[in-house]
Amino acid sequence: MRRFELGGRELETWVYHEIGEVLEIGFDSGLWQEMVSAYVWQEMVSAYANTPVEIFAQVLKDVLADTHSEGLLGHIVQNRVESSLGFYVAFQRAISRAVFPEIREAFFRFRQTDDWSLIEAARESGRRNMYRHAAALTRLHREAQASGTDRARVRIISEILKPLGIARGGGE
Repeated sequence: MRRFELGGRELETWVYHEIGEVLEIGFDSGLWQEMVSAYVWQEMVSAYANTPVEIFAQVLKDVLADTHSEGLLGHIVQNRVESSLGFYVAFQRAISRAVFPEIREAFFRFRQTDDWSLIEAARESGRRNMYRHAAALTRLHREAQASGTDRARVRIISEILKPLGIARGGGE
C-alpha cells in the first residue's frame, strides 16, 4: 500500500474520534451516581485554564470519545484496523498513557495473539475508568469550589493527578 493510501485510510478512521465526541455524553452520563452536565465540564475547563487540571479534563473527554462504542477505538475494533490501532497506541500522549494504560497493555498482548477481544476489553475497562476519574474530578471541583478555585485546583492535583503520576507536588 502506498503512503498516501495509508494516510487517507487513517484520516477516515480518525474521523471516528469526532463521532465519539458528538455521541459521548461523558460528563452528562447516568453511569455515575451523580448526574453531571456538560456545563460542569466546560466550567472546569474554564476555571482551571492553563493548569494540569484543564489538561486532565480535556484528556478525559478525549478518551471518553475514543472509547465510545461508535468512537475511534470502537470503530478500530469493529473493523479490525490494525494500522490504526498501532498509530493510536504509538501516538498516545504521556497523560493519556497515565489515565488509559489498559490500551497499551492490551496492544502488546494483541501483537502476540491477534485477539481483538483484548482490545475490546481494554476499551470497555478504560471507559469505566474515565467515568470514575470524571466523577472524582467533578466531586472535588464541586466540594472545593466553596473554598475557591485555587484550593480546588490544589485538591484535585494532590488527590487525583498526583496519585496517577500526572503531576508532582501539591499543585501550589
